Amino acid sequence: MRHYFSLNKCELNVCANIYFSGMKRILFFLLTSGLSFAASAQKHLFPIKIKDKWGYTNAAGKMVIAAQYDYAESFFEDRAVVALENQPCVINTSNKRIIDTGLYINITRYSEGLAKVTDTKLKQSFIDVNGKKAFDLPANIYDARPFNNGLSSVATSVDIHKQKFGHDLVDLGYKFGYMNKKGEQVVPFEYDDADDFQNGFARFREGTKFGVLDSTGRVLVPAR
Repeated sequence: MRHYFSLNKCELNVCANIYFSGMKRILFFLLTSGLSFAASAQKHLFPIKIKDKWGYTNAAGKMVIAAQYDYAESFFEDRAVVALENQPCVINTSNKRIIDTGLYINITRYSEGLAKVTDTKLKQSFIDVNGKKAFDLPANIYDARPFNNGLSSVATSVDIHKQKFGHDLVDLGYKFGYMNKKGEQVVPFEYDDADDFQNGFARFREGTKFGVLDSTGRVLVPAR
């Protein structure tokens, strides 16, 4: 059985106000979402090469930073590594130079607010988004990867001894561990390889076997 009902004029006005109020909220959400998406598309820049020089275009194909660099990498955390006369420097999305040329011979991408640099004396450090030094890397660290989940996979060189035809042969090898954003070693150099952390976990390798550890260095899955 259907139930019929009627509304008086006052009740109709209330319903109409609720309906139009809801429609306004929906339209406002769609409008602001569209503007947010458009702003994001405008902000996201892509390196592009034009006549042997590099610049940046946005998602709409508009040239935002003119082709003027000898080399250009993608933006990470609103910072990009570019090169002028084969010397690396760092710019922001407004093409303002954050790190000038002549300071470093190598600069890695930013991750979690830090980037690894190597100066002209081959000293390695991590710098912040303003180009200020956060901490130096100890001399025994051969390399350090970008930070993920607050940790960087770091490597040190080691001598690997092998016996062949009755002789002791020495090859150069590496052992991996992890350091935190203060430059403190939190997982010792004991793995043959160590991946970046993702969601609090990382894979490591011992010989030909793989295992998993957490961000405290505790082995969750032994190498097997």
